[in-house]
Amino acid sequence: MLKLSSFVLTDTVFNLLNDAEYRRNAISVLKKIGVRMVYLESYCGSFLTEEQLRSINSLFASEGFETAGGVATGLWSEGFGEKSENLYLTRWEGINTPERIRIEKSSIRFHKCINVCLTSKSSRAGLKRIMERTAGVFDTILTDDIMAQWCFCPRCFSLFQSKYNFLADREQLALAIEHNDAKIIGDWERFSADVVKEVFRNYVIKPSKEVNPNVKLILKVAEWYEMYPIRGIVLPELIPMFDGLQIGSECRENAARYGSSVTPQIARKLAGEKFCGAWVDLLNDFSWWELPTSERIYLEQLKECVLGQTPEICLFSLREQIDPKCQSLNTAFISQLPTIIKVHNSISNSSPLGLSVIKPVASPHVTFHHETYILDILGSIGIPINIEPDWQEIGTNVLVTAHSAHQLRAAQLLDKENVIFTSGAITLFAKEKNMEVLRIAGLDETSAIMKEAVMASALSFGEGTFPRPVNLHTRSGAIPLGPALQVKNAQILMSAHNEDGDYPIVTKRTSEGLNVYCVGLTWAPWYLKYGYPESLRELLRDIVGTMTGIKLNSRGEGMRNISLHVFSSGAIFINSLDDSAMLLDVCLMEGKMISTSNMSFVDIVSGKGYKAFAENGWIRIPVEMYSGQILGFQMALK
Repeated sequence: MLKLSSFVLTDTVFNLLNDAEYRRNAISVLKKIGVRMVYLESYCGSFLTEEQLRSINSLFASEGFETAGGVATGLWSEGFGEKSENLYLTRWEGINTPERIRIEKSSIRFHKCINVCLTSKSSRAGLKRIMERTAGVFDTILTDDIMAQWCFCPRCFSLFQSKYNFLADREQLALAIEHNDAKIIGDWERFSADVVKEVFRNYVIKPSKEVNPNVKLILKVAEWYEMYPIRGIVLPELIPMFDGLQIGSECRENAARYGSSVTPQIARKLAGEKFCGAWVDLLNDFSWWELPTSERIYLEQLKECVLGQTPEICLFSLREQIDPKCQSLNTAFISQLPTIIKVHNSISNSSPLGLSVIKPVASPHVTFHHETYILDILGSIGIPINIEPDWQEIGTNVLVTAHSAHQLRAAQLLDKENVIFTSGAITLFAKEKNMEVLRIAGLDETSAIMKEAVMASALSFGEGTFPRPVNLHTRSGAIPLGPALQVKNAQILMSAHNEDGDYPIVTKRTSEGLNVYCVGLTWAPWYLKYGYPESLRELLRDIVGTMTGIKLNSRGEGMRNISLHVFSSGAIFINSLDDSAMLLDVCLMEGKMISTSNMSFVDIVSGKGYKAFAENGWIRIPVEMYSGQILGFQMALK
């Protein structure tokens, strides 16, 4: 059963203790929504006394709620630690995609921020004090995600210098990180991980256990999963130290909403049974935290979070849940809860299927890169993704991005059937002179890239076809693609054209049962999502569809904000993340993955029946998708 919880900030605890009407309203709202558990925060810029914590704990327990403590231990306040010095850029140059951002030393700034420096003695003493007080009241404590290694202060930098023999100054360290220097980023990641582990072990876990030997500690990490390593969050090393893992699924900052299902997937793969929940925010972005998010974004986060298979949804926070400005969000949530529960129940005991993607725990090559968060984008255009942290459990249909390209050797592809290389992967193969992989891809081993980026004004599909102008309604008729490939022994599936020449962008090579696709469509991810003609997204979905046996086909121009989720239970869900209605086909390849005998096409959510048609080896189900709609079918897998 899906569990709902709510996080209660310290300022809300003060109000609950001191205002009876506020308290009655809060309890009423939580029960109406269906929340069964509350996390009561002991510190977030201010300290609650042990007496206050015991009072609020008793209050909620008497109302039938499960309770746990919560701490925002990474947040500085008067009397707690030293502020960290974070890295800021004041001037960016060279934005011309995919040209690397050029940052000069004069543009680097270090700025005191609200996070604490974890190498500071006073910060560590404050952490110990907070944890001791909280463990004296609660048997379960959740550590909020704000605690990480944010700091570039002179002390942190000096410790890094001495450990890694780094001879340059702080500004040069910052430049190396911003310029994606994999060696230096890797060293800083290791330094940050060691700092975070030491602090968690000695100033969070140890003092808590000394006060309360039976206390359970839950690590909560944020939604910015690509930045974990550089901020010291290395989950395989932290998970064994804790009793549970929760993860953020927020996608409020103009992010691709599919990211709300990516983070639970990552947490489940790494933590297994220790994965106990994901967070959804009622708040707007960084600039407007005092305002609620939109109903649409809120519900999209919730649905994608459940499709990521989380056992618990923590709503952040109670303050917003009882704010009059947010009541429409509560109403929308309650109206969608039956749908959310149906989706959860149909996939809770299954595993995600689809295109296997290698997402290593740490990949310094994409810390600041065009393909950072590329999985969120691919999932948002209807590509079903199954995330794996390494090659051990990978399936036969594989997507290799810049995240894992540096690990790839030709021998790892021997037992695969299909592999896709993205723009970032191809570029890394060429840079590192991975001749064997380039040869398997059918590219020129010594000069695989003709041009890093092309502004295309026309496209052609297949070799020798007539170029068609890029036709984007009321937008620029030029789109960024790349890299352009030097083809040696491969079929050209798509080429880009402009006044300077013709450039192969998408290729395929088949050799000894292995199909290798090079897809130069990911240098500009937001163009892939919003700025490309539908034919390019369709080409990518067709390639993946031939591998997995399932795909979505658009019957118009603009199916660019939709997700497809496939599970081992046979459940298939399509979630509309767009503000417009869409006509599309759900296509199932006969004999590939789905058993097409005795199939009934009834929506799991609404009970509505759909007609299906057999065409050219595919079963086609025409559907209309409306903004905010989620549609599901139950199939029998072969």
